[in-house]
Formats: sequence, C-alpha cells, structure tokens
Amino acid sequence: MTVAKLVRLFAAGVTLLLALAAVALLYRLQRERSERDSAVTTNTSAPVTQVQKTDGAEGTDEKMRASGEARPPTPQARNNSDSTQPRVPFGFWAPPGIGVEPYTNTNWAAKIIHNKTGIEMVFIPAGEFMMGSPGGENARPWHHWTEEPAHRVRITRPFYLGKYEVTQGQWKGIMEDKYIQYGKDLAVAEVSWSDCQEFLRNAGDRLRLPTEAEWEYACRAGTRTAYYFGDDASKIDQYGWCQVSKVVEAPPVGMLLPNGWGLYDMYGNAPEWCQDWYEGEYYSRSPVEDPRGPSKGFYRIQRGGSFYSL
Repeated sequence: MTVAKLVRLFAAGVTLLLALAAVALLYRLQRERSERDSAVTTNTSAPVTQVQKTDGAEGTDEKMRASGEARPPTPQARNNSDSTQPRVPFGFWAPPGIGVEPYTNTNWAAKIIHNKTGIEMVFIPAGEFMMGSPGGENARPWHHWTEEPAHRVRITRPFYLGKYEVTQGQWKGIMEDKYIQYGKDLAVAEVSWSDCQEFLRNAGDRLRLPTEAEWEYACRAGTRTAYYFGDDASKIDQYGWCQVSKVVEAPPVGMLLPNGWGLYDMYGNAPEWCQDWYEGEYYSRSPVEDPRGPSKGFYRIQRGGSFYSL
C-alpha cells in the first residue's frame, strides 16, 4: 500500500489520532503493555472503553497553543442498559439520530463523542488485512523499505478511532498552557509522544493511541488497492493535504474526503503518533494477531505523512 501515512520513521512534528476500544471487563487505557492488549470484543456484555494512540518515543518538546476556546460540556452518555438506544462507553455519548454499528449484534453506537474533550470517534470492526506494501507496487515513496514485507494481520477486537485528528482547541481544553496558538480547528502538531501520553491521562476514559496495525487497518478501511481510494495517485489531493495541494501550513481538520469508514485526514495534513516502537525488521517477524510492535526501541512510529511531505 503506497500511503503517505505509511512513514514509519520518527519525526518531530506529529499529531495524535485517538483510538477507543470497546473492551471486555478488563481495560483499554494501556498504561501498561499488557493493558494495550485488551480491546473491544463482540460480547454483548462487554463494556466499551476509550483508548487513544500515543507514541512514547523521542519528540519535540514544543507545546501546542490554540486560540479557540474548548468545547462546552457535552451531554452525558446514554444508559447502556436501555435496549432502545445504541450502547456507548462510559464517558461518551451518541449524537441524536446515530444508529448502531452494522458489523456485530452488540448494539454499540456507530459514532460517539467524548464528554470531556468533544472528540468524535467512529466504530471500527474487527477484521484481517495485508499490512505493508508488496515489493512491486508502483509509485512507492522513498521509504518503501520500511513497508516490507507485506504480511497478514488480524485485528481480533473492534475499537473506536478518532474521526479527525485531535484539534488544538481540544488539546487546549485538557492541557491548558501546553499548546501553541494557531487555531482551534487545526490539528495538534509538534508535540512529543510524552506530551500525548499526558494528554491521554488527563482526558481519561481509557483513551489511548492506536497501534500501528490498528492505524493502518483503519486507514485501509477494507480496501486492497495502493490507496484507500484506488490505485490512481493523482487523486490524493481529494483526500489528503500534501505537496500537490500547495498549502503553506496545515489546514483545519476534516476539509477533504474521508475514507470508507468515515475517517478524515488519514493522508497528509499532520503525521500521527502510534503506540509502537519502531524496528526496521519487525514486519518480518510480526505476529498475525493484534501486533503491538517491538518491546523496546529508540523511536516511536508515526504514520500518515503531512501537508509538506507527500
């Protein structure tokens, strides 16, 4: 898959995309490596929790500052015991008119909003895909060697993932003085993995960063083409802000077309931190089910490219 967001090397200017897993009774905040393994299940009694992907590698120490105000408090989550309403995780609510996700019989809401931050999230079903790029794929970027070998991966538990990249307004509402002033609807950028972990702890409700496998699976959205919109690279500017877009700074989130699962800016705009450590040979020994990356490393993974690198 030739994707801007497939860059797996460390970069200083990255943002975060939040993931939320509807998990069994155990976890989904992942403050420990073992916690990262508890995600949503299709068990009708399983509660949903939220997690967001954060990269714990080296990164810039600059703090994001936004000019806009944080969103006002949102309604409380609906009672999951009410069978007439979509089920939602604790700390979240389903917007009026939102139905249940169509992939399981568990009645989880197709879309949810986090009470504390206003972050919107989309239900991502469990499934299997080929991760990485085949050697003969055309129009591959310079970092092709970081995308091989292509290998089968199975995501065994559904989860929720942020519909948009985290905005500076959302960041400001949690981190207060730790932000850079640009605009409340712009993606957070130039924050370190550690900054993201602090944001997640303060946001609560088991938000975490997605693993790299979860990120790519959600980006592909069930497709098998080089890009999730097909094999024609000339269409990239319809889906992601990149060099051909000729913008001089990252635009507001959600301005272009989403992928098939309703996720925006998966290509371009700002790179996104993942939970995993980076290791060049990891793809050759990655487990099939729910890979979590190597146990240690020097850099964390970021995906998606940016408005200046595609």
